Amino acid sequence: MAVAMGQRGAVGLGREQSWGSPVSPTCYLEVFLSEVRSRVEVTPVETARGNRSHRGAVLGPVLVRGPMQGPVSAEGIGTLLHAAFGAVQTTLLAAGGGGNPPVYQHVFTRQTGSDLPSYTIEQNLGGLASLQACGCRVDELTLGIPRSGLVTFQAEWVGADEGSMTPTSPTFPSDEFLHYRGFDALLEGVSAGDIEEAEVTFANNLVTGLVGAGGNARVTRLPAASFTVTGRMVVSADQPNFELAYSAGETFELTLAVTGDLLQGVHRRKLAIALPRVQLTEAAVPLAPGRLAHEVEFLALLDPTQGMEASVTLISSVAAYG
Repeated sequence: MAVAMGQRGAVGLGREQSWGSPVSPTCYLEVFLSEVRSRVEVTPVETARGNRSHRGAVLGPVLVRGPMQGPVSAEGIGTLLHAAFGAVQTTLLAAGGGGNPPVYQHVFTRQTGSDLPSYTIEQNLGGLASLQACGCRVDELTLGIPRSGLVTFQAEWVGADEGSMTPTSPTFPSDEFLHYRGFDALLEGVSAGDIEEAEVTFANNLVTGLVGAGGNARVTRLPAASFTVTGRMVVSADQPNFELAYSAGETFELTLAVTGDLLQGVHRRKLAIALPRVQLTEAAVPLAPGRLAHEVEFLALLDPTQGMEASVTLISSVAAYG
């Protein structure tokens, strides 16, 4: 009898034309973990009935949700960015030909409406069977740039329903994963080499409690509420400006970028997070033996000039996402 092994599994995503209507995957992601599944709260019924037993239990609404974690590649991360932001503008930077791939620039920004793009997720369980979650939207997407190693993502999904499906045959992007070695940071447009690691979370704060009559105890709508961008950084304690900015309540522009492998000519794969107006919410320097560092937390605010709190620019050979 065959044994299901996670290394033989796969995660596929397909953009739905209408919320909750399953589709086949159009792209696949390499992941460390994927656990998007049905979850239901079971509450025992407490009554006075002559003994200490539970006669029954009440099932709460069924909600499909869970995390997905993995390394970031420029070719693959665009689907998650589109799911998290909802709006993208694409520009052709260089045409392909002569053995060179085309080069596209994708700029992801927060969409105005509350109905984000929805996806069907296939979770192939080691090649033996697949779970299919439909009506899935990204509640939170975190991009992490560690002090060394791979750039990573963590997506928290929420969906409408779950079933099973016949496993599909995955094909994965072939570009190199983005790595800390390509990391660069800018403060007010000036290189900031004191920033050692960073993490940014984009949260849609999905409203998950909309369970109506006839919905079979499942969510009947899944709108997004406020768009919140938060993050943290580790900064050398030799840089006092963060503590001063924190105590003074100042705001500043922050850009975090990671450059990857070559596409063609002067164009390389790249991921850049632009936060035009950042407010520090914490700037601590824990005193302990060894080298000291600021542990900085921040909130990205709406910039009235640019009309946004965040954008992510992705350079890849993919013509379109979503």
